[in-house]
Amino acid sequence: MVAVGHPWQTKSGSFDDDRPRGIRDQRLALRRLAHRHGSEVETLLGDARDTADLGAHFGGGLYEREVEHFVREEWALTVDDVIWRRSKAGLHMPSGATAALAGYLARLTGTLDRLAPAGAEAR
Repeated sequence: MVAVGHPWQTKSGSFDDDRPRGIRDQRLALRRLAHRHGSEVETLLGDARDTADLGAHFGGGLYEREVEHFVREEWALTVDDVIWRRSKAGLHMPSGATAALAGYLARLTGTLDRLAPAGAEAR
């Protein structure tokens, strides 16, 4: 479980509460990331303090930082690799969302040598 100290986690470690929608959305994003990455989620989150720090949201709970992780650590190269084999985010993505992801992957895979380590602030 993510250590208490991230602004989206309560002291009890619970992710469910009656907070405003923005905070609930952050908790949902964290829950999805924790489900997909298990104990590696803290490495993936790095210095992120909220969902804005995770980069662009492609839909289905898939953020730019997670895509970078899939490419860097799991050698994902295609949209299908990311949304079906690695994350299953395709189940929750709106139609047309894959075009933005495809463009991002094309740019990202061309810059792999310059990609900072997971969790490093390169933005």
